[in-house]
Order: sequence, then C-alpha cells, then structure tokens
Amino acid sequence: MSGPKCDGASSADGTGTGGASDVETSSPAVAPFTHHLFICCNQRAPGHRRGCCNPDGSDALRNAFKAQLKQRGLNAQVRANYAGCLDQCEMGPTVVIYPQGIWYGRVSLADVPRIIEETVVNGRVIAELLIYPLPESPAVGGADSTRATPKTPK
Repeated sequence: MSGPKCDGASSADGTGTGGASDVETSSPAVAPFTHHLFICCNQRAPGHRRGCCNPDGSDALRNAFKAQLKQRGLNAQVRANYAGCLDQCEMGPTVVIYPQGIWYGRVSLADVPRIIEETVVNGRVIAELLIYPLPESPAVGGADSTRATPKTPK
C-alpha cells in the first residue's frame, strides 16, 4: 500500500501532505522543462522614472508567449511564467530564460514568435534583445551545446 498523494499543501508539524515521505512514488515522473521563461508583469504608476514592463496590466506579453508555445505544441516542454519585478525596469519589458541564463530587454509582442523560434527551438541568442553578455558555457546553446532543445511535434 502506498502513502497519500501529494496535493501541494504543507504542514508545519509534518502531519500534512507535502513532505518527501508523503509523496506517492508510483506516480509517473513529469519530464523537466527544457526552458522556463519568466516574463516581467510588474506594474508601476504611469510616468514612473524607472518605466514599467506591464503598463496596462493586461499581461499581454506573457499571454502571447503562452499562446505561441501552445500553438507550436511546446507547452509541455517550455513554461512561460508570470514574474514580478526583475529589477531591470529601464530595460523592460524584460524576459529571462532559464536554465540558459538569457536576459532579453525591450521585448515587444512582435518579438515573441522570434524568441520562441530562434532561442527556444534553435538555441540561438538574439543579440539585439540581449541585456547581459552570456557566460561562456555550452549550456547556453549553439552548435556545441549539449542542452536539450524541444522538438516541434510532427
């Protein structure tokens, strides 16, 4: 007989679900995401000196990433997440891609399909959107990379 399934809750006294001993081990494993995209959806008052990544509060950029991933059948391998302030307000709207460590700034809705195609699918960095230079690592992408690249379903 197996233990209770984890429902995501936790208990300070250890009696609730959520601890390592409470997780059912017979559950199928979920494959890890190849990319996590964090899209800044922070709002600031109009005219704020640092700018704002989500001025109308619509989360339009995040929603566009989610729609594009779903349309391409990548939503099981790539996650587009809401992020609070990434402290790059002057460079916003900002998108960070992990585990590759890619920081893009001044991202527009028009950039979304290109970021998915070039960076997520093909492992190429879009230089004109890049905020920080990338660390010298094969995990970033490119021809010598050993990182997983999602495949478009056939």
